[in-house]
Order: sequence, then C-alpha cells, then structure tokens
Amino acid sequence: MDKFNNPLDLAQISSTPSNPASGYLRIYAKSNGLFYGLDASGKETLLSADTFVIPFIIDGGGSVITTGSKGGIYIPFGYTFIEWTMASIDPLTISGSIVMDLWTDSYANFPPTVADTITASAKPTISSSTKGQSSTLTGWTINQAAGRWLYANVDSVTSLKLVALNLKCIKV
Repeated sequence: MDKFNNPLDLAQISSTPSNPASGYLRIYAKSNGLFYGLDASGKETLLSADTFVIPFIIDGGGSVITTGSKGGIYIPFGYTFIEWTMASIDPLTISGSIVMDLWTDSYANFPPTVADTITASAKPTISSSTKGQSSTLTGWTINQAAGRWLYANVDSVTSLKLVALNLKCIKV
C-alpha cells in the first residue's frame, strides 16, 4: 500500500507555464527533471536541486590578463550549468572587458581544446564594466556527463587584471 492515499503526479513541461493568480504559487516540473515555483509576478524559483559553484580565478599577476587557456578542473559527477557570474575582483581596476570560453572533454580525450567549446555565441562576458551575469545559456551544451574536464579560456580582454568566474551548476 502506498504511504500516500492521494499522490500528486506532476507532468514535466518544456516551458514556463502562465502566471498563477495573485497570492498563489504554481509548482511544476520542467523537462529537465527539476521542480520550480512561479508566483503571480512571473518570478520563477528553483525549488529543489543540489546546486554548487565551479570557481575560476583568472589572475594576470599584476598585469592585464592574457588570452589563452587558464587551466581546468576534473569533475567526476554529472552536472548541468544554470548560470554564470563574473566580476573584476581587483580593487584597483575600475572597469574593463573580457570574453571567456569554456571547453569540456572526457578524461580519455584530455586536454580539452577550442574544438570542445560548450558556450556557442553566449560566452561569459564583461563589457566595459566590472561584472556580468546570465542564466540565459543559449546554445550551450549545459548537460555534462560524469568524468569530464572543464577548462576556462580567455578569448579577449582589456584592462582587467584579476577576474573571478563562477559557474552555478546542478549536480545530476
């Protein structure tokens, strides 16, 4: 016998539903298998997930950061990218620009190269500012299998000497 007399089944949907009436929260599951809540104003909130952040610190050693690969990390479990946040963390740098690319490949194919890019044209970017952030990952290969290397590559940069790139992910 089920522990619940009246189980609630949630259908997985591929897009955000319409907003509920004022004072209500609409709970739903997207086709990515995650649960969300939507309020009357249209604010969507992730309700359940094992989130974590992959940090990269890109340091020019007191000079403007150079282009090229800045190293990587091996991640032994599967995950999904949900957001990136990047900022100049050098207190002496007012603003600048940087475009980052992310490369990922299997352990067997180590190391990743530009051919293994996962960001398409929506690369993490700071443009004449001190920070940037986005959860719109258009064209990204957001779902990553277990046992892959993730590398950060600087495509272009002006003025910035010390930058933090944080990749918010969900463990799957």
